[in-house]
Amino acid sequence: MISVSQSDANTEKWQLFLTQIFPEKSEVIKQPLKILLVDDSLMDQIIAGEMLRKLGHEVAVAGNGAEAIQAIEHKYYDLLIMDVHMPEMDGLQAARHIRNRYGELIRIIFATGSPPDIYREMCFDAGGDDFMTKPLTIARLRAAIDLAMRR
Repeated sequence: MISVSQSDANTEKWQLFLTQIFPEKSEVIKQPLKILLVDDSLMDQIIAGEMLRKLGHEVAVAGNGAEAIQAIEHKYYDLLIMDVHMPEMDGLQAARHIRNRYGELIRIIFATGSPPDIYREMCFDAGGDDFMTKPLTIARLRAAIDLAMRR
């Protein structure tokens, strides 16, 4: 798994940036979910991770599909939010592996910056419960999580 660490100057810049784009008061759900955020982009990990924490969830990060599979073998997660394109093992391959091994136990939401008309069907065929395009927002994440967890 990847851990995010930055210099003090960078941390201060990120904190300023995050306070500007995230509202101070965010709704906190009654039962936090254990979410594995799977994305190879450090910036997407930081921003999406902060949004998910603002929603009250526990968030861990993996940098590709292979790391995601390794992570879920060692800890239970309610939900994966997974990028489609990543090095080593992409999100589609990882989702197929997870569905073959764990069935519908873990919910999977795909998030991609790629054109939705090309990838939406591929993501559902790979076992995704929902599909989102980037950039993500707190409102869209909340709605996708609610929908995926009701299935």
